[in-house]
Amino acid sequence: MNVKKGILAISIILAVVVGLIILYTLPRNVSRTLTGVEYQLGTNRNKVVPVKITLHGKLQRSLNGHLKYRGSFVVTGGTVPNPDNQRTADIHFDSNGQGLIVYGYWTKAGTPVNHIYGAMFMTDAFKTLTIEAFTPAGSNNKSWNGGDGFMITAPAQTRSQALSISNELMKKNVDGTMLK
Repeated sequence: MNVKKGILAISIILAVVVGLIILYTLPRNVSRTLTGVEYQLGTNRNKVVPVKITLHGKLQRSLNGHLKYRGSFVVTGGTVPNPDNQRTADIHFDSNGQGLIVYGYWTKAGTPVNHIYGAMFMTDAFKTLTIEAFTPAGSNNKSWNGGDGFMITAPAQTRSQALSISNELMKKNVDGTMLK
């Protein structure tokens, strides 16, 4: 009788553990539209362009806690072009909350393409986010730097709000350097 109770107890514990793992890693639907701004870093750069960021997809947590987003990611109103905004984006976030916005697909000629729009930092399933928007730098290359790179931040209406959000979200990645 005690052996049966032990097996039953272990079975219940295993079922609870498996259930918790499934709940922890279960993909969650994301449907969010944020209003923000695009701006360029550096002194004497005060131009702010209003943008709208729309996300529709799934956000999933792995067993190690890292997040993965797969779905549409569209920025409208900005000056940094995104030729792939009608395609599916994949964003794998690291432990610091940073993830590259990657579009991977095949051309009609059968050539594989991996296009990176930028690096995103976010909190709370995209309630706040900032993007280092990569800009063209030579043939087929893109770059970004903290001195004069382009940023997209939401929710924000002013450059000051956007910089505050960006510095908070990126503080683990910029080694104490404040973006300006």
